[in-house]
Amino acid sequence: MSRFISKDLPAPEQMKSEWIQQMARSPSLTEYATNVRVQLQEAHLENYVVPYFAVNDLSRDAYICSNITGFIHYARDELKLVPSRTARWGTHLILIPSYWLLRLARINRAVFVNNFLFSTNLYPKEGFSDETIREWTRHLMERYPEHVIFWRSLTDFSHQSLLDRFKSHGYGLIPSRQIYVLDSKKSPYLNRRDVIRDRALLNKTSLIQVQNDEIQESDYARIAELYRQLYVEKHSVYNPQYTPEFMRSGHQAGVLQFFGLRNEHGELEAVVGYWERDDVFATPILGYNTAIPQKVGLYRMLSAHMASEAVRREKPLHYSSGASDFKRSRGALDFIEYSAVRYSHLKSPFRKFVWRLLERSANAIAIKLFKEYKL
Repeated sequence: MSRFISKDLPAPEQMKSEWIQQMARSPSLTEYATNVRVQLQEAHLENYVVPYFAVNDLSRDAYICSNITGFIHYARDELKLVPSRTARWGTHLILIPSYWLLRLARINRAVFVNNFLFSTNLYPKEGFSDETIREWTRHLMERYPEHVIFWRSLTDFSHQSLLDRFKSHGYGLIPSRQIYVLDSKKSPYLNRRDVIRDRALLNKTSLIQVQNDEIQESDYARIAELYRQLYVEKHSVYNPQYTPEFMRSGHQAGVLQFFGLRNEHGELEAVVGYWERDDVFATPILGYNTAIPQKVGLYRMLSAHMASEAVRREKPLHYSSGASDFKRSRGALDFIEYSAVRYSHLKSPFRKFVWRLLERSANAIAIKLFKEYKL
């Protein structure tokens, strides 16, 4: 294992490493995310930090660490976004027997690689070399022979060559969702009418704009609460349920950077949290007070800041999934996100058959659903 640990990491990666090590020292990650019961480990591939963990059966944990949750429970929650009643019921009927088939195939037995516990895991600009993928895959297969190897958050926007490398080393590609990207080089979105209006709204709001270095100790609990209101209570309990300690540790390590809107009483009403790697950044933390009427435009103001931030950093913004019409009208481009899964080394013919069936079915059906219903 020592060959996968480096003593001289670049400063941005060293910050990530120290944060991962801090969380790894915890007996259970529930101190950081209440529905993520895994033990973090760390490797260094080509001087990049690669957190990973092995899972046997976490059937009701967050989708970021449980395949049965991602493919069944979370998918069931997403059906409420499908306007067609026929499509909803048809998919629901498919999910019922699929659940038992996936359980029998021990679908949750997996090693999740490059998993920072975020919904969006970023990769090095050039990905990883053929040699690195081959050697790291071989190491994991020897250590976890009955686990599939699972890399999430790969898109053809910035990872096409990496996707091709994974395929050449025996990985299958399973589509997971449709995501959006703001890229000023491909779409000059700051001149779009909706973006101009959003920025005007942000500039005239009575709420106080809070920069990253103005976040206070008392804000971490509020950030976790605002995130929970949006992602857990409004969307799905199968999203990771982060704690104030997750927000605190990520921010103090320098991995998470926050921007917020504070009311006259000093309380945050909206917040977005960034993280970045090489030439792209993402917003895995976002939340706002859902009790405030939509016409106030809290999400619009956060979106205005994100658009400006992408231009300031001169980097594309991984805009995540959801709110498709909103994001498209502001110049976001859509892409399919994949997981690269290595399952051909499994001894069980049945388990390999189920994974192959899942891969083919997802590519034949899921992509059409994502594009038609903008999931």
